[in-house]
Parts: sequence; C-alpha cells; structure tokens
Amino acid sequence: MSSAELEKVSETTLEKTMSAKDAEVQAHMTEDDADEALKIVQEEGENFTMTPQEEAALLRKIDWHILPLLCIVYGLQYLDKTTLSYSSIMGISTYANLVGQEYSWLAGIFYFGYLVWEYPTNRLLQRLPLAKYTAFNIIVWGTILACMAGAKNWAGLMVVRFFLGIFEASVSPGFALFTSQWYKTNEQGARTGLWFSFNGFAQIFGGLVAYSPVTAHFLTPREKAMAIERIRGNNQGIGNKHFKWYQFKEALLDVKTCLFVAYALIADVPNGGITNFFSIVLTSFGFTAQQSLLYGCPAGAIEVITLIGFLWLGDRYGNRLLWGAISQGISMLGMVLVYALPSDLKVGRLIGYYLTGASATGFVVLLSLISSNVAGYTKKTTVSALYLIFYCVGNPIRPQAFQSKNAPFYTPALAAIVACFAACMLILLALWYVNYAENVRREKMKAAGEIVHVPNQEFL
Repeated sequence: MSSAELEKVSETTLEKTMSAKDAEVQAHMTEDDADEALKIVQEEGENFTMTPQEEAALLRKIDWHILPLLCIVYGLQYLDKTTLSYSSIMGISTYANLVGQEYSWLAGIFYFGYLVWEYPTNRLLQRLPLAKYTAFNIIVWGTILACMAGAKNWAGLMVVRFFLGIFEASVSPGFALFTSQWYKTNEQGARTGLWFSFNGFAQIFGGLVAYSPVTAHFLTPREKAMAIERIRGNNQGIGNKHFKWYQFKEALLDVKTCLFVAYALIADVPNGGITNFFSIVLTSFGFTAQQSLLYGCPAGAIEVITLIGFLWLGDRYGNRLLWGAISQGISMLGMVLVYALPSDLKVGRLIGYYLTGASATGFVVLLSLISSNVAGYTKKTTVSALYLIFYCVGNPIRPQAFQSKNAPFYTPALAAIVACFAACMLILLALWYVNYAENVRREKMKAAGEIVHVPNQEFL
C-alpha cells in the first residue's frame, strides 16, 4: 500500500473496506495524522471502562458547563440580527435618511460579509484552537455591534453590518463542532436544538465560549478520557488539524452535500425576509408599531417549542429528518394563512405568522446532521462551510423581494416564501430517503464481512 493510499484511508468512515493486513499497516502508519483524542485513548490502555453511573454524572457535568455558554451566546447573536427589524419601526429610516431599497441592502449586506468569510473561518476553526478562535470572534463581534449605535448614515451602517457578518460567520459552525466533540450521535440533535432555540428566546426578550475535551480544566484526567470514550461510537474523534484533499473532494461530490446546500439556499430566502421584515409585516396586519413589537414574541416561543421538542423526538426515535419535514410543513401552513387570508382577518394572519416560527427546525436538523453524520474533520468543516455559504447566498435575496412598491402587504414576497417552504420539506424527505438507502447498503456490507474494524479507527 503506497503512502498516498495510506493517507487516503485515514480518518475515513466505516464505508472503507480493506484486508486485515492492510488495516494493521494503516493503523500503525497514520497515528501522527490521526485525531487529537488518540493520544489520550492510547494512554488509558485498551481495557478502559466506565460505569453507567459515571457516564451519567459526566454527561450532567458536561451539560452544565457547556450548554449555558452556547445557549447565551447564540441567543445574543440572533438578537443582534433582529435589532435591524426592531429599529425599522422605531425610526432608523428617518434617523439615517434611508431611501428606496437602502433598508433592504442593510438587511442583505450582513450576509455578504458572512459569505466572504465563511469558508476561511471554517478552515481556521479546524486549524486553530477551537475555543480560543471562537471566543476571539465573539468578542470582536460584540465590539462591532456596539459601533452600530454610532453609525449615523447608510454608508456607516453598511460598513458595520458587513463586518458584523464576518465575525459572526464562525458562531454556527463552531458551535456545531463543539457539539460533535462533546456528545454522542444520539445526543447531538437535542443539544443542537437547545442552543439554537435561544434564537427564539432572543426574539421573546428582544422587543465565554466552550472548552476542548482534551484541555477542559473542569474535568479530571479520568473524566477527559471518559468524555472521549463516550463519543468513540461517533467514528469522528474530536478534531484533526491536517487538511486532507481527498476529503475536500469527497465533500464536493457527495450527493448529500448537494441536498444540504440546496436546502440552505432555499430555506434562507424566506429566513432573510422574515428576520428583517417581520415587524413591518405585522404592522401591515393593522397593528401599531408598539403592538408589533409585543405581538411578535409568540413566534419566538413557537420556535423554541418546535426546536427543542422536534429535535428531542428526532434523537429519541432516530428520525430527525422526518420531524424536520413535519416542522417545515407547519411553517408552510402558517405562511399560507398569512398570504391567503383576507386582510381584515388579522388575528388569523397573526396566528399564521406565529406558525412560521417552526421553520428553523429543518435548518437546525441539517446543522446537527453535519455534526453527527459527516466523518473526517476536513470533510465536516468543508460541508459546514458550504452549508453556511449557501445560507448567506439565500439571505440577501429575500430582502430584495420585499420591494417598497409592494408595501404594506408584500404579496409577491409572501407567495415566494410559501413555495420555498414547500421545496424545503421535499428536500428533507429526499435526504431521509438517501440516508435510509445508505444505511441499508452498509448493513449488507457488514453482514457480508466486507467491513473490518481497525483498532482505534474511531480516532484515526
């Protein structure tokens, strides 16, 4: 087996097949290129065990140290996005002398900054210490957000919003990596749903960062080893700083990656509009500006309930994609009510708007699947970057569809959102089928003895 072949088989998924002899050679020759957790695993020896009671206590300790930080920071980053929507009905257009589509460009420029920096920041998340790099970005992002209060015109606001997008680009992929480092596959969906649900809490209350398991100071040496051993079954380790071209190419050619990015593009066309225009849409129902701030809160509650509830159900029954599709159907129904009901039925349209809060679940389901289902650290960070890049591409499109000439009802934009929600539901179902077929194929390979286990392959 050549050195190029040896590098190619390191850090692969269970799909890789090899002879027992080649497996031994591969395991021996790729340790320097393996996951950071391998050293600790080897130090503990092959007979390392932990009791169910120890594991349960460790999981509680991890939850209490990690999740509060992720939840608070993620809620703040969403609150940052909605500040523009709140200010839209509180005089920013007059204060900054905004005319025509300038407000729409303010909504969109954030995602151009996000788009420009998304892939570089994912490479840096792989290359640099994860906790320190994420913390740096959050501190700078908070500083830039404070600068928004000093911007007095459209140009100044555009500059601030652009750099805000750059330094927020690391938050979602970074948090997804934290989740994959600390939790088993069947625990990741509910935890991702929990910290992402603080988007909803931020909306309700609208009107630092974590450690790495290898260096976490709040764990004893034995607890560090236990934390790593818990995630052995994920077959992904906790991180690998080596960039591997074969994994990069595999990410680009994987049909699941295509479905991921298609969903991100289509789903975040409506997201960009709803996030930045929801206050304006509510005033079109006949509510005052003050009422719109208050009446927008329950949509955040729906987001929290569906995110936590449906992601928990997905972990519980092993079908996150199906629950994501159900949630997407609920949001589509809500937008149909907003679009189709007569303007004088403002309570019914308001209920429809609340139901659109369920739309975030599908996005988070796929974010959690990238965390739990994509093996190989280079492939994982590449797919994550592509997913969020297309999220950025979709977000600036929808604000432009909210043309001032269509105010106050924005009927064409609402119709387009209905169509996007329907397409997203179909993509989630397609991904479920692709994964189901892949699982069946791999089970047949196992039964036929075509897959062999390499010692410590989970961390190679």
